[in-house]
Amino acid sequence: MIKKIKYLLLVIPLSFLLTSCDKRQDKAEELVKDYLQEHLSDFSSYKSQGFSKVVKLKDKTFPGAKAPVRAFGRWEIEHRYSYTNGNGAPVTETKFFEIDSAFTHASCCYIQMSDAR
Repeated sequence: MIKKIKYLLLVIPLSFLLTSCDKRQDKAEELVKDYLQEHLSDFSSYKSQGFSKVVKLKDKTFPGAKAPVRAFGRWEIEHRYSYTNGNGAPVTETKFFEIDSAFTHASCCYIQMSDAR
């Protein structure tokens, strides 16, 4: 009986930790797709090629900066995808999206582009 209680005291917090991480990942991916649906000219041509793990941003100091850029609990996820642009040309992009600390909003940070030829 004592072994069962010890086991449950270990398993319950561990399962909560694992499921909360999955929920953050799922929510971040959903926010990115919502962002793209609003901002792509032809969302029907959108094809996901994968997401990175969502990671918590840390304060960063850039060369020549007087103070670090504060992350304030924000998160970041990388997403690679393809779509057809307004001219009908296929485009593949990798973007790094920033997710707010409450997981309610995604914004675009920076981008790496390549032509899909």
